[in-house]
Order: sequence, then C-alpha cells, then structure tokens
Amino acid sequence: GSVPFDGDNPVTVAVKHMNDEMPRPSQLVDGIPQDVEDIVMKATDKYQINRYKSADEMLEALNQASLSTIGVNGGGYGKNRNLGATITMKTVNQESKAEPLNGTAEQENGREKVLKGKKKFKFNKIKVAAIILALICAIPASQLLLTVIEAGTAPKEVSVLDVTGMTVEEATTKMDEIGLLLEVDKEVSSSDYGEGLIVSQDPLSGMIVKTGKTVKVNISKGMEEGTVPNVIGKTLSDAVFLLENYGYNKGGVSEEYSEMPIGVIIKQSPKGGEKVEAGTSISMVVSLGEEIYTTTVPNMIGLDVDQAKTALEREGLALGNIDYAPNNDFPMNLVIGQSVSPGESVDSGTPIDLTISAGPDEIGGSEVVDIPIGYQAAKNEVFYLTVMVSDETGVSTPINYEQRIKSNGSEIFQVSGVGQGTVRIYFDNALVQEYLVDFASGVIL
Repeated sequence: GSVPFDGDNPVTVAVKHMNDEMPRPSQLVDGIPQDVEDIVMKATDKYQINRYKSADEMLEALNQASLSTIGVNGGGYGKNRNLGATITMKTVNQESKAEPLNGTAEQENGREKVLKGKKKFKFNKIKVAAIILALICAIPASQLLLTVIEAGTAPKEVSVLDVTGMTVEEATTKMDEIGLLLEVDKEVSSSDYGEGLIVSQDPLSGMIVKTGKTVKVNISKGMEEGTVPNVIGKTLSDAVFLLENYGYNKGGVSEEYSEMPIGVIIKQSPKGGEKVEAGTSISMVVSLGEEIYTTTVPNMIGLDVDQAKTALEREGLALGNIDYAPNNDFPMNLVIGQSVSPGESVDSGTPIDLTISAGPDEIGGSEVVDIPIGYQAAKNEVFYLTVMVSDETGVSTPINYEQRIKSNGSEIFQVSGVGQGTVRIYFDNALVQEYLVDFASGVIL
C-alpha cells in the first residue's frame, strides 16, 4: 500500500496534510468503484463539517456501496441509483445462435490476457473501513504535530542588550545568547570609542523585540587625524597617555571641587572632537570630589519640619531620619529632639535625625526620654553598643551588644522608665556615657 502523503521528515508530511489535497484512491487502484472512492474522500475531508456525522451514517454508505458493487441497481457505478428498482433480464431466445459456453480458444486467450494485465478490485468492507479510519486519525495527528512544532519555534520577546564599547565578536556572542542577530552597518569616526569598538546600535538597548531580530551596529574607525580625543571621566595619567597617542601635549592642570570622583578629568580645553593641529597642548581640570568643610549644627528644638530642614541646608547639612514620640511640653509636629546637639561641629553634608512631637501622651505614666548617643568615643570603626537602664522597677538592657559604625556619627535612643533612674552607654563593654533621668517629667537631669 501507499501513504497519502510522504516527505523527508515529519514536518514536511504535516505541512502536506494541512495544505495538499487528499489523493484519490482511483489514482492508486484501478477499478475501484466510484461509491467507495466517494466514501474515502468524504471521510478524509480536511473540514470536519464535510465528514460523516456518525459511524452509523458511514456504515450505511458502506452498505450502499456493497450493494452497488454486485449490480443490484443495474450494475452501474453512477451516484443516482434506485435500490428498489426492478431488475430487467434478457429473454432467452432458443432460436438465436448459441454461443460457445467457454468461447473459442482465441477468445479464451484474449480474456486471460486482459485479466492478467489489470488488477481486479475485490470489495471488503472491513478493510475499507480500517483504511478510512487510519486516514481520519492521520489528519488530526498531523495537525497536532504541526501545532507543536510551530509552538516550539515561535519567536519570543527579549530585551536588547547594550553592546556599545564591545568588539563585534563579543557583541555577536552576547546577542546570540538571547536569540538575536548582529549586523555591522557602517564604520564611523569616534572620539569616545577606540578603533573596532561598537559606537552605536539600532534598536537601542532596553527595547523589546522578538527573537530572530537583527541588531545593526556602527563600528568606530578611530579618530580622524587632527581631532582632539575626549578625556572627560578618565584619570589624569590615562588622559595624558591618550592625548600623546593622538599627537597632543599635556597642557596646564588645575583642580576643582565637583560631584565627580576624586582624580578624574572634569573639564578639558580644547574639547573632545574639536579639530586642532597636532602638537597643541590640552589643558585639563581634575576633580577634588565634593567640597567638605566644618559647620555648626543649629538648634532646631521647637521648629516644625520645614523650618528645621531650611536651617540644616543653610549650614550645609542634610535632614536624616524623622521619628515621632508623644510629648507633653511641645505641640504636635514640632521638633523635640535632634541626633546631634546644637552647637557641635560636624562635616558638611552630615545627616541630622529629628524627633517630632506626636502630641500629649494620652495614656499617661512615664515620659519617653530621648538619649543622644554620639559615636566619637568609639575606639574602632566597627564597635558594639550596649544601653543599660536602671529605674525604680529594676535594671533592663534594651540594647545589648549591637553593632554600630563609628563614621555614622550618632543616634537618638528613646527610653522610658518609672521615677528617676540612670541610662548608661557602653562601647565594646566600656562605659562611655551616663545620664541621670527623671522619667516622670521626661527630663535629663
């Protein structure tokens, strides 16, 4: 037998099942009744609506085809048969010339040749039904196979990587890892990227594309002769090395405070990309980092948050964390404590934490007392803090050997108790500060 569709691989076969017409059985088997061929073609139609609605309907069609093959309706193979029609038989004419029962030897030989030269179709309902069933199952299976294959190869969405500054080989490897292609568009002059490095790309980094997309890049062919290289952001030694490679000399060097890291170039003259003659001296400005100076912490007790922030900025300081605590002496939203005492000298930019009044203590009882803890007495950059509180109820340790960083400056610790008592501060188990506190009034004595 032959399969209806054949190919080099399952994908080819599946595509043929979806797109090609089903071969007619009469192309493979001579003499197959038209009714049987019609049943096969209807049962294997690509559209389900055109197939048999049920097995009973298909069985009825097979029974009709079985009757037609034995000539019940006149022996014809036409579609419009009347199974109930009377069969007309020829009248026996005894006077007619009797024909030999077996024919002449010549006729016999002729029949034998015809029979041997052509396949004889023999109708078998079971075999026909099995063939049709196999074809019916093959079509959905092929559709399922094609769906699975297409799903496995469907493009996915990915984010384009930034490949500027890379070589083509490096960028190709990176793009290949996420399913994208790389193509060199053109070579351009660049003062920012060395020869052979990627200057720009399209699509830009961060854009979402589907796998298989080609990313075009432009490659640096180096600086044009007579063009000053850009040295902003480089260290002084690297900048001088680059300038000399392009035929320029180191000019005057000055220093300025800036937000850029210490030691990098923040200005140059002439600027990068400008065309000047070789041998010209290029002056540069090196960053000293942010300017740090000593300032005095203002007194912010009784101010609101906005006023306190303005006072800090005026002295070159920053607003740190804000905490809230009940207080019977100051109205709500006014400063009742600060992490660094007023009048102390600190570096500019130091953050100062504030404690804001949350209004009167409606619960009553002991007051919450803010205990300022300065880290200046710590002998090590990393040290361990312990706070021990003693009041009329006994002794407690609300902070027990917790790590702190000296360069963080200070903190405010809120404590409450009954009656009068003491608050002792320990750094690495060594006593550094001791406060006498009236917990009833919330005052440090």
